[in-house]
Amino acid sequence: MSHMAQSELTPVISAAPHERIGALRRPALWVAGGGAVFAVAGFFLDRPEFWNAYLLAWLFWLGMGLGGLGLGLLHHVSGGRWSEHVRPIAESAALTLPVVGLLFVPMLLAMPHIFPWADGQQMAANELWQQKSDWLNVPFFVGRAALYFAVWVGLVLGLNRLSSRVGADDPESIGRPSKGFGAVGMILYILTTTFAAFDWMMSLEPAWFSSIYGLHFLVGHFVAGVSLAIVGLAARSSSQQGKPGWGDRLQTFNDLGNLLLAGVMTWAYFAYSQFLIIWSANIPEEAVWYVHRSRGGWQWVAVGLVVLHFGLPFVLLLSRSLKRNPRVLAGLAGLLLCVQAVDLYWLAVPAFHPDGFHIHWLYPLLLVGMGAAWLAIFVGHLSRGSHLLGRQTEV
Repeated sequence: MSHMAQSELTPVISAAPHERIGALRRPALWVAGGGAVFAVAGFFLDRPEFWNAYLLAWLFWLGMGLGGLGLGLLHHVSGGRWSEHVRPIAESAALTLPVVGLLFVPMLLAMPHIFPWADGQQMAANELWQQKSDWLNVPFFVGRAALYFAVWVGLVLGLNRLSSRVGADDPESIGRPSKGFGAVGMILYILTTTFAAFDWMMSLEPAWFSSIYGLHFLVGHFVAGVSLAIVGLAARSSSQQGKPGWGDRLQTFNDLGNLLLAGVMTWAYFAYSQFLIIWSANIPEEAVWYVHRSRGGWQWVAVGLVVLHFGLPFVLLLSRSLKRNPRVLAGLAGLLLCVQAVDLYWLAVPAFHPDGFHIHWLYPLLLVGMGAAWLAIFVGHLSRGSHLLGRQTEV
């Protein structure tokens, strides 16, 4: 195929949508700077709550990067027109993981304040925790964290390299190694994310264990990744309505809506399966986890999650017309992003405050402040990443 013929088959994306996306970077940096100032004040005013809020915010934005990484790997496993369209958004989200990894370092200095098993006195006083000391010890914990990020950054670099080859080589010559990388990468992604959930979330209550917990965490962030892709794609397509190829774009949204439906159903399946297994076993060390989350106001948060993370999206996403309406679908995706933050709050905060519902101003502050910094990095990659944008089919 000649260079001219190949150029004719590769549409050029208009710069306007990317300029609008790039314009978000400056206000995001201002918000991040303001949030940092208040966060420093919160650190000195209430250090324990600061670290609890820091962990929660970090986990949410880590999950956004992991959701993008999962979508990028899924593209290479399954292919399809929809995945080609969302790949710039997914890979830009994944490219934030190295910076998110650096934000993990401060928590290493405060581990005894966050993880009770890292406090030598508490560990020595609890016989059950001591039985898990081969896994729950600081050196091994840090080593596992380094391994997780090494795998994730390696996968991100692999995705980046494969994307830079799209359009530069014959598609048939790169299809096979691309699928092989996607398959191996997906296995590594699932394993590392599952064990990371055990380390960074489940170990907040060291006596408790659930083999489903890691998959529950993974699927929740996968739903967040799909939701981010829908919101980003809707923003990039806002000026294209009625233009040639609009029908193909609507089909892309329809496909993403189907993927989102599958995600919320899988999330509900894992959440219910975990509850059913623990309720049936009726072992005190396991049941206490749900006791902390089913009283003192936490039960209403759980009901809200059932309705907003599964019930409402499930009903709405059965409608084909809704999935082909970018604005409505993006609104639902935005709601699911907010609900994912609430889900993490319900999973983590009762470990710190088991007596009843608890809210502190540092939780939303750090979530928004860290999110603004994450958004600035994300839109920076999305707006100037020529390897991600220049060779994609226009959406």
